[in-house]
Amino acid sequence: MIFKPFGATMELRNRRFLFIDCQTTGTHPSQGELLEVSWSITSLEEMETSVVESHLIQLPEGRSIPRVVREMTGITDQDM
Repeated sequence: MIFKPFGATMELRNRRFLFIDCQTTGTHPSQGELLEVSWSITSLEEMETSVVESHLIQLPEGRSIPRVVREMTGITDQDM
């Protein structure tokens, strides 16, 4: 695939991209907390060997991870 930003031509397979993934305890900011942020900067050619950085975010005191979220993400209260 070829992408033409501002008239320049570049092949997407040769470009590096930032991939970001966030895990939360809810589907809306007013009803949940951020649990984990992960990212990787990689290209199509590097995807098999790219490094993924991942950081858990401490929940506010007294809050716990709902069972359904623990089952989906594998993140437990002990991990925090």
